[in-house]
Amino acid sequence: MSVLPETPIEATGGPGDIVVVRVNIPLLIKNALPNLDLTSAATRGPEEFEVSDFCSNILTPEEIVSLNNFKTLKKQIEWISGRAAAKAALAAFNGAAGSGSAVAYREGGAPFFPEYSNLSLSITHSGELAAAAVSSDYMLGIDAEKIEPRDIGAVMRVAFSAEERKIHSDSGLEEVLTSFCIKEAWLKYLGRGFAESPAGVEYLDGGIFYRGKRQSEIQLQIESDQADYIFALIYGPGFGCVTIM
Repeated sequence: MSVLPETPIEATGGPGDIVVVRVNIPLLIKNALPNLDLTSAATRGPEEFEVSDFCSNILTPEEIVSLNNFKTLKKQIEWISGRAAAKAALAAFNGAAGSGSAVAYREGGAPFFPEYSNLSLSITHSGELAAAAVSSDYMLGIDAEKIEPRDIGAVMRVAFSAEERKIHSDSGLEEVLTSFCIKEAWLKYLGRGFAESPAGVEYLDGGIFYRGKRQSEIQLQIESDQADYIFALIYGPGFGCVTIM
């Protein structure tokens, strides 16, 4: 099964009450912004968007103001797609009118719905895939990584501990990216995705270690289509159960 959906938006159930939505970014943008020229989108400067440019109500007028502050079209497309995934997940979860629900960010970079403070929200994007997950039963974190050529040595130097670098000295790209994906999902679970290095998180012997302590209260699901993407979901009872001492 492909991690990347064949439709613009695909919602699936998860453990407990978790809802996961995946977005095929090119299909979404084609439907939502049919007049947008995506030629060289990865290297182009930003567009100046207006509400009338969108065929669907993905963003509020206030969010479009924020969208126009990005410096590249690539970042704008990723931001649109992440918001679309989050709002579709909210709509699938409780039938709310997702397009009218704002997404805000906490100090550490964790997204949340101010109108639905009881819900946990996590967002990710990589390549042509964006995704979001929502739950009221669990705190959660998700991450996706596109399997494409990278400097594995550079990834390990920045994001892996000395022990992990030794273990993965002969590992291939997919194995390294799987560990990296799990680390990123864990930091999002903690609500610290932008504020802490993944090198402080270890994935060893099938378990997650944080600050040297194995995290036994959380659950991990990994999905890979063996060709394009790796997707990791971490969920658990909340930050209070994280073992750090």
